[in-house]
Amino acid sequence: MNRRTHPAAALALAALALAAGCSALPTADVAGPAAAPSLAPAEPAPAPARRGSYLGNRGRDAADILGLRVSFGKGLVFNPQVTKYLMVGFENYEVKKFGFYGRHYGVWKERNLGGGILWYYDNYGFKRWPVSGNMPVVEEPDHDNIRGFKSYRGERDIGDIGVTVHCVIGFGFEIRGFELLDFFTGIVGVDIAGDDR
Repeated sequence: MNRRTHPAAALALAALALAAGCSALPTADVAGPAAAPSLAPAEPAPAPARRGSYLGNRGRDAADILGLRVSFGKGLVFNPQVTKYLMVGFENYEVKKFGFYGRHYGVWKERNLGGGILWYYDNYGFKRWPVSGNMPVVEEPDHDNIRGFKSYRGERDIGDIGVTVHCVIGFGFEIRGFELLDFFTGIVGVDIAGDDR
């Protein structure tokens, strides 16, 4: 069987082969010789920003609502509070505590001398030293006389309602109103406390 090649088909095949061969050839840099490859390690790509999960943030907001502590040691405390600015009581103690305040928890040592009524509640040299957990350290400076008393409201917030009592053993409990509001607004995606991850 004798096959004849059509001239147009041969021409098309030759053009295809030429195009494929030219694209495989290395191209010369018009601006100059190619730069030598870098021996430095490549910069790692930045990690994508991590956002906490919706349920994780709601769980942390729920943990922020309550505070509960148990204390052991020398001293007396009586401090009921309706808000940060409406409380009454006195405090003179040096104790070991364990429990939690919102998302902070652990075992810690604490001392304070203070007292007051309504919006005027002073503390004289409040100090906290964590033993374990994630409770933050607090060291208010000691004051050398009664006129040096400095108003310290610590972690108490305007919406906190609670009580702390101690006589050799004691407890403290509060419901944190602002954090309760933050939990409910967080359900609809509004983080008024700015603490979502």
